[in-house]
Amino acid sequence: MIFLKSLIAMLAVGPIMTVNGQSAADPHPADHLRAAKAGLGARLFSDASLSADGKVSCASCHLPDHGFSDRRAVSIGVNSRTGTRNAPDLATVGSYRFFSWDGRASTLEAQVLMALLDPFEHGFESASQLLEKLDLDKTYPGDFSTVFGSESRSVTIENFLSAITSYIRSLESSQDWLDRYIVDSSNEKVPEITTRGLEVFRNIAGCSDCHTITDLHAPLTDNGFHEGVARPHDPSMHLADVATQLASTSADARDRLISGDPAISDLGRFVVTLNPDDIGKFRTPSLRNVASTGPYMHDGSIESLEEAIDWELYRRGAASGRAIVLTPQDRSALIAFLKSLTNRNHEPIVNPEPREFSHMVPSTLRSQPASREHQRDAWSRSGITSRSL
Repeated sequence: MIFLKSLIAMLAVGPIMTVNGQSAADPHPADHLRAAKAGLGARLFSDASLSADGKVSCASCHLPDHGFSDRRAVSIGVNSRTGTRNAPDLATVGSYRFFSWDGRASTLEAQVLMALLDPFEHGFESASQLLEKLDLDKTYPGDFSTVFGSESRSVTIENFLSAITSYIRSLESSQDWLDRYIVDSSNEKVPEITTRGLEVFRNIAGCSDCHTITDLHAPLTDNGFHEGVARPHDPSMHLADVATQLASTSADARDRLISGDPAISDLGRFVVTLNPDDIGKFRTPSLRNVASTGPYMHDGSIESLEEAIDWELYRRGAASGRAIVLTPQDRSALIAFLKSLTNRNHEPIVNPEPREFSHMVPSTLRSQPASREHQRDAWSRSGITSRSL
């Protein structure tokens, strides 16, 4: 476990892997390598054998036809175990500085590793167990070598994380009408009810206080942590007592409790910081594709978009001491605006068959071993090797 914690801490700094001599952190990798790596990642993402019971894939909870989120309030993982959190959509990961509802992971790589080792998600006890599962499929070594070079062992946890996060990042929604409109509204034809909804969003309703829109782009999140659903203030939950007990619990134990105990899960950011001011606070989600990613909130407790809007307006009004009241027309306009944020043109790679993506890598590159000095140095400094996992 100490090795895995070190690995997660290392991943929190950022991806360190290299691919055929190029850093995986390079924001502009060669298109053919990026496409090949994302293609391998798509296959890994949809492979249910990569779980402790062989029945759960990433796509089991992040459904491609549901905005890469889950239709259930909370997800069901290995051995039909029910968790405590709603699976967030994956088409907005580029907007985030923190991952997980409580921000425990500061990189996507660390978040993926946490899901693999979570007893309520993929259920692996170690990264070595995952590698053993990969070894059972005789096509994976060739596929990894195609992407990462022909070294003696290219199926490693770092290459796995590099491939699968490349795919997830490829899901990012492309620039839509809102990004173009805020830069130059004169060149964008938008229905009047939608532009009215944008005005309500930014002004009367004050949604953009947390779901940020700048003069250049619209991430629709401030990457902050704010109060979620009402339950943290429900006396029946006894969350103050739970918080007191949790403060004396080890970080490892807290991680294990979050997925299995709703009372712990509802503490939100507090589980990370142990700051009482953070009780019940959760990461601000982006609102891209919000109309197609319900149910809502960290626990999926709000089923419809309309109900989520009403709850947020009530909560913010109660917090400020000034009720936020919308006319029926303004409420309809706000809903129309939020529904317009659905990207209907994005077509990600979905579950390619083995070696379907091999043509993306030129043959001259396939025969070259990956240059991984930077990777080895970083792992050496941390005292971790693939074998030690």
